[in-house]
Formats: sequence, C-alpha cells, structure tokens
Amino acid sequence: MILPISKPPCRRGFTLVELIVAMAIFTVILLLTAQVSNSALTITRSTEARLAAQREASVAAQQLRTDFAQRIQRLDTPVRFEKKIGSDSLVLLTQRLGYSDGFTPDRAVSIIEYRIETGATQQAANGLLRASRGIGFGDLTARPALDKGTLALATLPVEGPEELDARHFQMLAPGVIRLELSFLINDQAMPIRMQAPDDQELIDGVIATLCILEPDHRGGLRDGQLTRIAEQFDDAADGKLPVEDWLQTLDDLPTLLQGFPKAILRHVRVKQILIPFHDRL
Repeated sequence: MILPISKPPCRRGFTLVELIVAMAIFTVILLLTAQVSNSALTITRSTEARLAAQREASVAAQQLRTDFAQRIQRLDTPVRFEKKIGSDSLVLLTQRLGYSDGFTPDRAVSIIEYRIETGATQQAANGLLRASRGIGFGDLTARPALDKGTLALATLPVEGPEELDARHFQMLAPGVIRLELSFLINDQAMPIRMQAPDDQELIDGVIATLCILEPDHRGGLRDGQLTRIAEQFDDAADGKLPVEDWLQTLDDLPTLLQGFPKAILRHVRVKQILIPFHDRL
C-alpha cells in the first residue's frame, strides 16, 4: 500500500503592509520615548540649575548673616554702606578672628568687606590693628562706653571702616553677579529705604537682593556681558523691595538682551534675603 506523501504546513510570512504598520508603531514608540527622555532631562537640568543658584545664594547669605551676627554694635563702629549705580558694597567690623602680619589669628576684630568684581561676589577680611601698645589685641573689655570716645583698637572714620586693599579679597560666591542693598527701617511712614539712615540704630534689617548666574551656565560670556546682564536690574527705590521689579525683568531678559544666548539667560535667577541688623528683628 502506497501512503500519500504529506505536504509540510505552509508558513506564511509578513506582508509588506504588516511590516510598514509594525515599523510605524515602533517609530511612534521611539518618538514618545525620546520626548519623555528629553522632558526628564530638561526637568533634571532645570532642577540642577535652581539648586546651583540656591547654593550660590546660600553661601553669600550665610556668610553675611554670620558676619552681621558677630558685628560690633557700637555707636563709633557704624557699617559703611556704599550705594552705587549697579552693585553695592559694604564694610563692617566683626568679632571674627583676624590676621595681621603672620599666619596666626592674633586679632579679635576683623574688617570685613563685600563687593561685586569681575562678575562675582568677593569678600575681604583683615585683622584690625591696635592703636597703642597699652591696649591688647582686640580686647573688647578695654573699650570705652558706647556713647564715649573712639574705638580702643583704632580710630575709625565717622562713616565707618575704610575699604580694604585689593590684595585682601578672595572669591566668595562666583555665581552672584549683582548685589543690591535696601534697608528695613523702624519707621511706619517709610519702612523700606534705598539708603541707610545716618542713625543706624533705626535699621531693623538689611535686605540683600541677589542676581545669580551659576558659573556652569555662563558658557562663553565675557565679563562685559555679565555686567550687561546685571545692569538690567534696577537699583533699589524707597517704599518697595527690588525683587518685585527684578522678577519681571527676569522674564524680559531675552527681549532686553537681543543676541545673548537664550539658553544662558534662562539660568539667571534672583533671590532676596533679610539680614537682622539689631537683635529686635
């Protein structure tokens, strides 16, 4: 008996239409994945930029608060606030240990200065020299009463300690490119002032408004371009906080600075901090 030869089952392949549909679906999945990845990267970079800006501001804010907390509060030791077009500066006396000629901190009082230079926040510190041999280095108990005489360590100008020499400065917060000072005054009629009053006993707090562009996002900007960015933010005015206008300026930067890389301008930040000036705040 001859058995019939069975044919192998027919194996049907994909048609061209099915391949095209599969490739289209795969392409859509890839595009969606890429969009999600790009969104995640954008959010990550934006978060990192905000954190970097916060770190820069926190460094400057913490150091300012520390020095003001240690400030020598005497009638003959006023803080020298220098209001300028653009970034402001300040010089004050603190009880931070200071250096004179050697490497040992042999001064109990230091002159501290803050300024913006070459698009970054710098700080200087120098031990205050004694005025005569009869008085110990930085001996606070050797000073006269608040309302009498001059500082025992040295005679200071009426407007406050002199600015320091350039060699004393070091980088504090390279991302902070603008410092604007305002003052919270014990005066209900005008509590916010752009200038410090002659009687600094009226000052409750110092308001520091900062413009920040963290170094990692400056790209190829030159110092002059950093200055132009900082100049877009208005100086302080009586009766209002600078940050109110600065936040609007932040949104307007791409229009104000035509030709500047928008990717860099998106990383400019502003921050406001309040520094107690007297214990009553």
